[in-house]
Amino acid sequence: MEEDIKIDNVEIEKIEDKVEEKAEAPQEELKFDYNDPAYKKNKKRASLIAVAIVVGLILMFGIVLWVWFFIVNYPIITITHKNIDDLKIEYTLDESGEFLKDINYEAYLDYSPSIFDGLFSKKIYLSEKGVSSENTAAQNTAIIQGIIDAIDSSTVIYVDGNYKIISLELKSKTTIIIDEDCSLIGPTYDDGQSISSVLWAKDAKNISIYGPGTVVGSGTSYTNESENPTVFEPLEQFNVRDRVLEARDRIRPAKDKNAVRPHIIYLDNCSDVKIQNVRLYDSAFWTLKVIDSNNINIKDVVIDNNVHVANADGIDIVSSQKVKVSHCFIATADDGICIKAFGNENVDDVDIDRCSVMSMANNVKIGTETSKDVERVDITNCYFFMPTNVVGGYAGIAVESADGSNVRRVYVDNIYMKGISAPALIWLGDRLDRKNGSDGKTVGSIEGVTISNITAIDAELASAVTGCVRGSKTYYVKKVEIANFNITYRNTGEKLDVGKPDHEDSMSGYPEITRILHTYFVSHESSVYKDMPVYGLFARHVDGLKVYNLNVQSRSCNTLPRDNITQAKDRYDVLNVSVN
Repeated sequence: MEEDIKIDNVEIEKIEDKVEEKAEAPQEELKFDYNDPAYKKNKKRASLIAVAIVVGLILMFGIVLWVWFFIVNYPIITITHKNIDDLKIEYTLDESGEFLKDINYEAYLDYSPSIFDGLFSKKIYLSEKGVSSENTAAQNTAIIQGIIDAIDSSTVIYVDGNYKIISLELKSKTTIIIDEDCSLIGPTYDDGQSISSVLWAKDAKNISIYGPGTVVGSGTSYTNESENPTVFEPLEQFNVRDRVLEARDRIRPAKDKNAVRPHIIYLDNCSDVKIQNVRLYDSAFWTLKVIDSNNINIKDVVIDNNVHVANADGIDIVSSQKVKVSHCFIATADDGICIKAFGNENVDDVDIDRCSVMSMANNVKIGTETSKDVERVDITNCYFFMPTNVVGGYAGIAVESADGSNVRRVYVDNIYMKGISAPALIWLGDRLDRKNGSDGKTVGSIEGVTISNITAIDAELASAVTGCVRGSKTYYVKKVEIANFNITYRNTGEKLDVGKPDHEDSMSGYPEITRILHTYFVSHESSVYKDMPVYGLFARHVDGLKVYNLNVQSRSCNTLPRDNITQAKDRYDVLNVSVN
């Protein structure tokens, strides 16, 4: 067993005294030799590391800022350049001169009976529920609306006949399939029904409308005969004034300008909607209107309208987001696909791809009613055309801000045009219409527009890019790129009344390629229409214009220059321009 260690009190006191003395003794001061080479070397190394860290943070912040600026101001292009030869089909008008003849429906509509069968567990055939072609429109409407109000999401409504209706409200989770050779037929003008649309939905989601059958708008019945019902053939001696007035004489005006002319389909504040594989026929007004909605997919739709009915647009996308229009065929009297911004929201993320569009106005347009902003619009791989030996229409692509909208990041690529008057128009104006949401004083902007790989044959007018002057301030269109234009004019004669670039009265009015040098007096007949002083590209009030490979074959009798930007002396307020 180990011995116990014993320490008496005297020893303990001695130890404590020594500890206290040690603690009270002055501590030796720690000193650095600042002249020591090792110290200087380490100090320099630490300084370099600190500088490197600061520089790295600054560079990182700069890169993040640059990436953010680039994303905001320039589109990230991920578009596939597709072959569109299958879309390039020549069409003629039918015997009435008012509808296209021999539309290739099979290229757009799938007539397979089972195309959508696997999507739904329950089916309701309207003929089994008392809907009949012998019923009145009111009787059919009551039955069908009752079915829509009662069904659940697993049920599909089959339109299996040709049924007159007044108007149907589609609720959330409604799916309608219109069988081949079947239709829903909206009221005519003489029926005396005041409706906004044949089919419509508000504050709804998860709606599907499928074909391959038809929804009929009966639009021609809402209009009078045009002043000149003959086909408008090319002018022997072209000038913009005669061209405009001849085209306007062929418009079918509304029988009652104060009466509501119905859409065929109208979506207000809806989401997750599919409209696919269906034919929309003879609309009285904007055929398919989408407003304040998101996630809308329009695919394989054929719009077959009377090509002279006033205001009969094809598809109108208003203040909506995430809208995709793909592989559609549109023949109509007014704008083919029109992007507007006068609702509650901005327009953002619209994709238009592989569409064939015939229009007596503009084939695809941003405008005219534009008070909210428009951003991220892609228009690619499309065919724009007029019927053979028929004249009409304005611009293939029109990008407009007239009522205060800020339009940016618009990308157009791979478009083939046949018989379209002018390939492109970019118009920043100061109409500022309060009815469309403008405050009456704030001019908008257009920035970041790319239009490339355009082929056009039988053109009649130059393309144009123009800003405006309001008061003492100039509003410039900014950052425009035009590349790989191959344009061939229709080789007629011409008898032009050429205007001057400073003729800008029209910029506070309605935007249109024929009104670049225009002054309106009371009526179109009494107004001044001047021809542009170039045959390829007219530019005015532009800051940042890049033009690459602009090839334009004019009329053989032409005496005008190709553009007013190649030579510095010809430029009219065009800044930071490059032409190659």
